[in-house]
Amino acid sequence: MLKGLGRIPAFVVLCVCLNGCVMWCAQSWDSGTNGPAGRFKELQAIVPEGVLGKYKNVEVLPFVAQIPHLAPSPVVTSAAPEIAAALEETKLFLVVTTVQNQPSQGTLVIQGEIVYYDPGEVNERVLGISGECELIGRISLIDKESGKIIGRADARGIVKTTFNEAEIVSQGLAKGVKKWVEENHPLAKEKNK
Repeated sequence: MLKGLGRIPAFVVLCVCLNGCVMWCAQSWDSGTNGPAGRFKELQAIVPEGVLGKYKNVEVLPFVAQIPHLAPSPVVTSAAPEIAAALEETKLFLVVTTVQNQPSQGTLVIQGEIVYYDPGEVNERVLGISGECELIGRISLIDKESGKIIGRADARGIVKTTFNEAEIVSQGLAKGVKKWVEENHPLAKEKNK
């Protein structure tokens, strides 16, 4: 009679693991939970209002981590190129680059640091519980000519139900920066009327 009980824990573990795999597949097919999402919280309003319209060029500087080893190197190094790609999609600027080669006049510099990173729990996702990977970057918009900060925000990237979240969470961060810029750029406001 006790010999049969030894098989029950193995059976339970197998059922839990299969449930996790089925739940993960179902969630991955759901487009609402798949892929990166981005948000922002403005810390210092962009002033004066409409000032982003005067910038023709954008330089996105390489990001740094506020605390060394806070986030994996690929997450930190991919933030600037992802933001540049997201801003390029807006078509609000003539040049968007990660290379510091633009003239001072008419150039907006985006500087950022990673202030929070949570890789989420892979074990939760294996068991079918929807975990999430989160990345927060403190973003400063700087007028290259004067060196003055014209706006600051925290951008947040979130990725759910994937196993390569560290590779794509910076895309969510970039979406947050893109939303912030679009909500404050006069041309984007005009398009959305």
